[in-house]
Amino acid sequence: MRIDEFTELRGMKCERCGATWAALVAGTLCLDCKADDLLGKLDNEALQKLDELIFARDILGGIKHACGQLRISLSLGLEVFTRRYDILRDIAPKQFQLPSEKYWRGFVS
Repeated sequence: MRIDEFTELRGMKCERCGATWAALVAGTLCLDCKADDLLGKLDNEALQKLDELIFARDILGGIKHACGQLRISLSLGLEVFTRRYDILRDIAPKQFQLPSEKYWRGFVS
């Protein structure tokens, strides 16, 4: 792919939610929508385990769990973890022992 071809791909638009992002390759869904699709593939037991790991602040364990259950890459596992984290922050904020800014402190991806 030439550089001028890459510039034509910038500003991709998600077919589902309308979000825009820059991409190296053409895709039809943003990472949030891809993560939502993957979360939908987890059975109740696997999703409950992921939630427990998120509430326990076991970030690496949660990413590893997502990767193992869904057979996905670490980078996509991080997207799935953070998407579920965002959902839980919205629907069950009182179950978190730390505020968001402290939850992620010390984590480097």
